[in-house]
Amino acid sequence: MNQLRSAGFTLIELMVVIAIIGVLAAALLPRVIESQESAYQAADQQNLRWHYDNLLEYKRRYKSAPRFGGSQFVIAPWVRGCCERTKANFERYFVPGYEDPHSETLMMDIGVDEVWKTIDDVSSIDTHYAGRARSHLAGKIFSGKQPLMANDNETGAVFLNQTIHVLMGDRSIVELLYDPHLMELGYEGDGIETWFEVGPDSPHKLLQKLEK
Repeated sequence: MNQLRSAGFTLIELMVVIAIIGVLAAALLPRVIESQESAYQAADQQNLRWHYDNLLEYKRRYKSAPRFGGSQFVIAPWVRGCCERTKANFERYFVPGYEDPHSETLMMDIGVDEVWKTIDDVSSIDTHYAGRARSHLAGKIFSGKQPLMANDNETGAVFLNQTIHVLMGDRSIVELLYDPHLMELGYEGDGIETWFEVGPDSPHKLLQKLEK
């Protein structure tokens, strides 16, 4: 009888421990997700600054910025040999933490040495970044007031909080935070099912100078 009571008490203790672990997991999981998301966003900003350095190298070699718009503007330094063809550099054309089967297909079916051999090989699905629009290439684009690239949001918001990073012409990053701009941009509702459009029809002036 004492053995049964002891076993019953042990089982209750185990259930209490499991319940406590469940409560702790529920409390900590949002923080873990938030921390991971912050890491992804920091890595994304580093990606954009890497792209800026490639664009400057392109300008140094060819005496102008790429004369292609959108995704071709973004990938032109790769096509023209301004960065090394490595898997790590290939991955910088995609937002960290955002799963994309197309990037895996490119790597598996074509390979890092053969992908994007010419600018005509490039389409908007080949990168998660929108580049300078072809209609906005004239003038001095390498200045702090001019956007060069941004997350393209082609298939939806790439970050959970719907932030968009915009690479400016002085290598700085502008963070467009979705929620504070809702009223300013005329959006209604909670914003869960909507995100910033990138391109000439965007409600944000910076994003109007970019295209996918």
